[in-house]
Amino acid sequence: VHVSSSLSLPVPGHHHLSNLITTTDANNAADGGVVVVVDSDTLTERMKPSVVSPTRHRCPGQRRHRYRGCSLLVAITAAALMTTTPAIVGVVFVSGLRGGVNRTKFIPEKDGRVFPNPERGFYAHVDLVEYDDAESAEDWARQLAVDQGYRLAFSYVRLDDYRASAIPTATLNKLRAGLAAVRDGGEGGLKIIMKCSYNFPTGSDYMNAQDASIDRVLQHIKQLAPIYDAYSDVIAIVQAGYVGAWGEWHSSSNDLTSEANKRRIYDALIAAVPADRMVQLRYPFDLMDVFYPAPVESEQAYNLPQTPQARTGFHNDCFLASDTDSGTYWPIERRDEAYNYLTSMTQYVAVGGETCAIDDTSGDGETPPRTDCPVALKELELFHWSYLNEYYHPDVIQQWRDQGCYNTIARKLGYRYHLKSVLIRARRFTKIGTGDEAVRLKVRMVIKNNGWAVPFNPRPAYLVVVHQETNAAVTIALTDDIRPVFPAAGRTKAFRSVSTLVDSQVVGERGLYELYLHLPDPAPGLATQPSASIRLANKEVWQQDNGHNLLGEITI
Repeated sequence: VHVSSSLSLPVPGHHHLSNLITTTDANNAADGGVVVVVDSDTLTERMKPSVVSPTRHRCPGQRRHRYRGCSLLVAITAAALMTTTPAIVGVVFVSGLRGGVNRTKFIPEKDGRVFPNPERGFYAHVDLVEYDDAESAEDWARQLAVDQGYRLAFSYVRLDDYRASAIPTATLNKLRAGLAAVRDGGEGGLKIIMKCSYNFPTGSDYMNAQDASIDRVLQHIKQLAPIYDAYSDVIAIVQAGYVGAWGEWHSSSNDLTSEANKRRIYDALIAAVPADRMVQLRYPFDLMDVFYPAPVESEQAYNLPQTPQARTGFHNDCFLASDTDSGTYWPIERRDEAYNYLTSMTQYVAVGGETCAIDDTSGDGETPPRTDCPVALKELELFHWSYLNEYYHPDVIQQWRDQGCYNTIARKLGYRYHLKSVLIRARRFTKIGTGDEAVRLKVRMVIKNNGWAVPFNPRPAYLVVVHQETNAAVTIALTDDIRPVFPAAGRTKAFRSVSTLVDSQVVGERGLYELYLHLPDPAPGLATQPSASIRLANKEVWQQDNGHNLLGEITI
């Protein structure tokens, strides 16, 4: 029978069948009548649940997910319609007219192990200007990233010697060399948390710490802007720094903590740091009183270009040390206000820092220290922490090991995406009008985020389709940024993808295909580095050689 795809036959009273029945060319039909060809694949795809079954689209008594019984039933029904449509002289029921619909479901096992993932977790320390030769610098970067599995390293850029002068070219070049070593030696896995400071006092000396004048600070930020830009691929985040003791925005010797100077420094940093990187402030009351009275909301969090507020995070460098975290929440009367603000804001921006002491401020012998595991876990989750110093304070870190929550913290810092299920459907068909063969590929992933945060930098997602025998591959872009479309911390969300492939190897080569989810770094130089790609928390899914995550396989 010569089948014409251009003629649609309306079926009175059966709207769900009206565009599913294809007719022959009337000139070729016997006696000018019409022979109806029912395409079971289209029919069963588009049937309403009530036609088949209200649950899972099954026919009554059918155990497997195919619709042969239902399709035949509908075909017979269509034949009966000949009595109401005189032009129909026959019905032919054809299965697989367009190659058929294949479907597979994959439920991978959850992986509870601790493993590294980009831009999250416990961090180490590095001195970016310490090494005089590239080989030595690359060696320490390799040790941290490859041998020890760190994905973040904190680096103070010490400007003590330049409080009264510009940063010399030699120092700037050393900083460039250090960041280049991170890029080359870290094999894409290591990134820097960067902060500039004019001092590093010990003990109570912080009250006498010296910083620089406002004009000098602005000059130095301007000098560093080209470096922030050129090495943004290996700079995870920039802490505001510059001001006061340790660059923590208190105890300034040059009145840098005045509201006017804070604004000038913040504005200069936001302009100097690339638009896809965040700047973190030290104190919540600076965020609330000086810059943004209301916390950032979801509507502005990921819109491009991101607003300065959407690029402003928070770092706490005395986490849990007292009832005010050593002044972080001072005055204590406003602590609840700050908690409410940060709980909302930190859903969308970066949070990290370090501990600085065991909490012993209660003094009553009964109240547990805030640094104990129960409070630590509660507040790390509440404020959506992504990273922590593993080396300071050592007594706190050891306490977490002794009390049994260290591994929980190591797993949950930042994001931790767990694939709960994958449903894949593939269908070959002929495009109306052109006659070209095409493939429609549908993927539905149910993902849970078992971490405390989402990635704080943009990250794309790709579907990679690979022929099992020939290794012919097609890469399909799913999203430019997973942050707004993947689940928030502690949530589960379904992610759907529908792709139509026409001019591709998948159309030309039939066979068994494997599907992978690739979550690479967006920087071109890091996009193919496995250690720079996100690994899902599932067993036997991660592909160490290319950084892909196996979703399943299907015959196309």
